[in-house]
Amino acid sequence: QCDWSSDVCSSDLTVHFAPGIAPSEDDLRRAVEDRGYQIARGSFSISSRKEQQEWRFVIVSNGGGKGASLVNLGKGLSETKGIESFHLAYARN
Repeated sequence: QCDWSSDVCSSDLTVHFAPGIAPSEDDLRRAVEDRGYQIARGSFSISSRKEQQEWRFVIVSNGGGKGASLVNLGKGLSETKGIESFHLAYARN
């Protein structure tokens, strides 16, 4: 487990968008960055099933206590328009 208040930590994030939503990578990056994280380079995986997109990637905290806790990050994601569901878990480094 990571001390999100001080360490640089990573987490796996899977986002399921509502059917018919055309997600914006820029909007998602901004939502993650506003909470003290960045999307790790080369970690994107995108799939689609019945007009519903699923995005998987790794996020990395900016360290120095700048990243929101996993609970607060989850709360923020649940309030993001177009996200139907998500799965957020500590990455096993």
